[in-house]
Amino acid sequence: MPNLNNINVLVSCPNDGGLVRIHNGVPEYVDNVSTTGLCLYDGKVFRCIQNAIDTPLKMIVYGKDETVTLDFPEIRDVHDILGYDGKIFLISTGLNEIFGISAETYEILDRFKFRGKGDAWHLNCLEVHENRLLVSAFGRFRRHRGYKGRTKGAGILFDLLSGKTLIGGFSQPHSPKMIDGSLFICDSEEKTVNRVELKTGERAILEFENYTRGISFSDEHIYVGVSSSRNIAQQSKTSKVIVLDRKSLARIGEIELRFSEIYSICTVPERLELRLG
Repeated sequence: MPNLNNINVLVSCPNDGGLVRIHNGVPEYVDNVSTTGLCLYDGKVFRCIQNAIDTPLKMIVYGKDETVTLDFPEIRDVHDILGYDGKIFLISTGLNEIFGISAETYEILDRFKFRGKGDAWHLNCLEVHENRLLVSAFGRFRRHRGYKGRTKGAGILFDLLSGKTLIGGFSQPHSPKMIDGSLFICDSEEKTVNRVELKTGERAILEFENYTRGISFSDEHIYVGVSSSRNIAQQSKTSKVIVLDRKSLARIGEIELRFSEIYSICTVPERLELRLG
């Protein structure tokens, strides 16, 4: 049997979920506060409490010596966050915007607004590749939630600054992650993860049993979040962190969570000493 004891990640769960720490392969439930964006940057954990389009963002910053709670009236309906170049970038999905705040002072430094009204593109997740910020979205739609019923094949990964689409054809993409020179991205509606070679566009498809969202990795493993479907009646309303071997991509285990959805998975050091609960 594969050894899953060295798995140490934080998992954010939205929609009646909370924060989970999987420590040495065992889930520990920190709280029941629904959470979306989650990242580790400069020794701190940044956590976005799930908020709606009419609710200001509350972000919790867990440091080694203190925990800080911040409110941002301008930032609404946050999905993903990412630390890069001294800043924390936040996707305000409901406003079709991306914000950049200082990782030290927490003041807003950057604001990128995209065309369309309200949640038009369903901007959702971020990654860095070759010093470029990449963004996944359901597609370039004009109206608020104009993607409803129209997401199949419309999803894109694009460059934040240039706006150029790098690769398309996804269906509700989430969680782009560069691993060993390849792009791994959840093609969530298709219940798959795509491994894409950005130079050639060549894809390998990894299939799962339900909605995929959330990717992280460690020296030995790749972790994929699989959530219960919102649209299909099921006896079980649990989610899973699927563990893959990083080299072979073989499925070697799974860790079941009592929450129905996973948003983000964040690999953390085994000896993480933050005031998480």
